[in-house]
Amino acid sequence: HFGNLGNYYDKPGTYYFSAGLVTTIYGSGKIFSDPKMQQTASLMTRSLIITGLFTTALKVVIGRERPYVDGDSFEFKPFNLSFDPDYMSMPSGHTSSIFAMMTVLAKQYDSWYVKVPAYTFAASVAMQRINDNKHWSSDILIGATIGYLVGSSVVKRYQYKTGYINILPALNANSVGLNIQF
Repeated sequence: HFGNLGNYYDKPGTYYFSAGLVTTIYGSGKIFSDPKMQQTASLMTRSLIITGLFTTALKVVIGRERPYVDGDSFEFKPFNLSFDPDYMSMPSGHTSSIFAMMTVLAKQYDSWYVKVPAYTFAASVAMQRINDNKHWSSDILIGATIGYLVGSSVVKRYQYKTGYINILPALNANSVGLNIQF
């Protein structure tokens, strides 16, 4: 079943999979002295972080109920500041994150033999989220759109030097976070 391919993203955990993929691409770039691979890993990381921030903010603001709760796609608890996972269905974070990374990969390596597997894997993750009753179709459609747009924008900013994105840790006595500069 097509959606089962998406389990390879979900089962180890999206953070572990994403970190492993980015590390593998970056490490391969170091080993083979390929700066484009290293840059691709950096762009994937940037798109992943930006997508995660947008997706999480939208999940909290929208507060859509997940399908497994009672099957009502029109049930919302907007401004879900308790971060109740039962009301964080829209948009799909799994889908937005994998589309962000795969879009960077596909745009950096503009050939069908990179694009087809990249987007096939991303689509399988989206299907897996529906098959597992975690998301509605509209959740994955919006998640895929966010991931694609962020991934495309990050690559475009890099390729055309229209600006920069700098991501640095932000540490102080009371908190830990990320400082994202555009």
